[in-house]
Amino acid sequence: MFDVHFGDEGHRELRQALNLESKLSAKNYYKCIDPLDKTINFANWLESAGFTGKNDGDVNTKYVNNYDLGFGRDMHIRKDANGNVYSYVTNYSTLENTLHNRNEFAIVAMEYSPAPTGNCGDTPDVKSPASAKKIVKFFAYIPDVKSGGYIRAESMNFDGRGEKYLPGVCTACHYGNNHTKEFNTLGEIPAATADLDSSFIPWDLDAFLYTNASKASLIDPAYTAFAKSTGLVGGELDKYSREMQEGLFRQQNEMVLHTFTDNPNNIPRFAHAITQLQGWYGNASERAKVESLNFGGDARNLSDSELQELQRSVKLLPAGKFDGGYVPKGWRGNSAQENLYTNVYDRNCRMCHLFTPNIKFDFDSYDEFVNHPSLKNYVYERGIMPMSRLSMDRFWLSFTGGDSAAKKLRDHLNSDATSENDIDINAVPGKPVAIISPAAIPKNDADIELDFDEEILLNGTSSLFNNNYHWQSDNISVGTASKLLFKAGKPGSRTQVILEVQGDGGQISQDLRRIKTRNNKAATAQFSVSAIKEGSSKLINVFELLCPQGAVDSKACREILGDIKKGEVPSIQLDQKITNGDVKIIDPRQGVVEFTSNRSFQMGSGTFTFSLIDSFAEASESITITLPIEGYSSPVIAASHKCTVVALSVANENCENPALSDIAAEGLQLELS
Repeated sequence: MFDVHFGDEGHRELRQALNLESKLSAKNYYKCIDPLDKTINFANWLESAGFTGKNDGDVNTKYVNNYDLGFGRDMHIRKDANGNVYSYVTNYSTLENTLHNRNEFAIVAMEYSPAPTGNCGDTPDVKSPASAKKIVKFFAYIPDVKSGGYIRAESMNFDGRGEKYLPGVCTACHYGNNHTKEFNTLGEIPAATADLDSSFIPWDLDAFLYTNASKASLIDPAYTAFAKSTGLVGGELDKYSREMQEGLFRQQNEMVLHTFTDNPNNIPRFAHAITQLQGWYGNASERAKVESLNFGGDARNLSDSELQELQRSVKLLPAGKFDGGYVPKGWRGNSAQENLYTNVYDRNCRMCHLFTPNIKFDFDSYDEFVNHPSLKNYVYERGIMPMSRLSMDRFWLSFTGGDSAAKKLRDHLNSDATSENDIDINAVPGKPVAIISPAAIPKNDADIELDFDEEILLNGTSSLFNNNYHWQSDNISVGTASKLLFKAGKPGSRTQVILEVQGDGGQISQDLRRIKTRNNKAATAQFSVSAIKEGSSKLINVFELLCPQGAVDSKACREILGDIKKGEVPSIQLDQKITNGDVKIIDPRQGVVEFTSNRSFQMGSGTFTFSLIDSFAEASESITITLPIEGYSSPVIAASHKCTVVALSVANENCENPALSDIAAEGLQLELS
């Protein structure tokens, strides 16, 4: 046993390396958003946020958030004249305690207010709040047994699964980049780090429980039992009913919409959230109108004028009442899709994924959701989604009875046309799950492709809930470690590698990878080289001609020359298809051949064909090389000559020197006869 101790610096470096939040990162976050410690306690925050208790624009609702944390919520929100939005919620264990302000245990506050400038801790800029960039900020407060008030806290334990530091404990639902590495430092931090790209979350009235409601499933059964035992009736039950609070929720949602649309540049980022809010309150034509708006698509690229026009179109809610039955355009198409949205997605997934700027995870369409490659693993195997503990419980156990959302989703995936989405009926988080990295590629004929001289490390350490590993290659046991180094076989070979893991209860899970060794084979090719004279010879380096970009045994040449082992070269195999010449191999290691013309140029070009034999005795298709053949030029006689015998070698007045005016054919000598 080793007893390892870390000092403060060691803890900081370890958390920074592991991207873990800490007390230091939380303190630095607060230092960024409140450099003068003006909100060190809740009373100070209320004052800074403008909650005076009298004509301050505070809109208050009370309910239980049934699909999130299950707390009784005493929610307050206001917007000031500069467009800043401030909100706080006092949390209680029950709705009864909420209504009587009894046994509260935590207060969480949010702001949409001017961003800090300079470095964290710098004195706030005196810039006008109305014109400053605004960002979302988080604060948490817990009871102070000494003063009876509330003091600021660096961490909270919302769902019973342990303390989590700010801002991460908030961004889990409100989205955001926690900037963990940046905040885990003792040095200076740019104040811009405080911008987490987080957001307020609108109020989904159908996700709450109330003292009373026209829809029985929205009435808190615990409060109903309390009211019955104490004789509460009529107005006392209705004061915080859904219907009595609907107008207040509308005002709260209007302030949330303001945080999405106040800055035109942010509107594309919140396109899905804005459409959802507009859809909840709009009629059919109003919904169609907002769905037809150009939010910039996935690229989110709009001009300033387009953004301003978009802002004018979406900054106000329609006049209708809240309708939780709205299904976004990307999910409409048939009743099965819409039922999946209503019975599974909207309560258990939507509110967090609605705010992610990552277009791969915003699930704005049915296809994107059901075909996401992580859906099965995250939900049914690893059990990390839904993220909130209560949402997870609601997903697996129906609050109102009947089939759970988990069963409804599984049944839907198993009945659709895509077999890759199927989920085993016994798959639940906690059972062993074999997982090999890299991931499989279902629609390919192989999950992994290698060249003959390559190897790959198959990693099983991501497997879940297991206590051993067993690797098999084509049903032959090859290892019991968590990782397996696989070496490719002969070109064209295929291998199935299986990882089998076992859990404590004896359950077994397997994962499979189909591995193919590529068979690189030179294909039919035709090349032309420079011309030669009839009757002459030419040396040709066929290796350089075919693959000038690398050595013959390099990977760059494999698709051209075939699979060549290190230090080897292809064998050149000449065939009998030779035209107007002869061919012979001069240097087989260098790939040099010689072509000799043996026909007149009038017979046409010279050609020869050959194939290459790679290191595994596999021959390529025929490769043809063409050489244009040129003839010699004809002699030129400038004029007729009448010469005496004496003039054969000496020019005289009767016979000029033929060399001065006549030209012999190329390659020949002019002779007199």
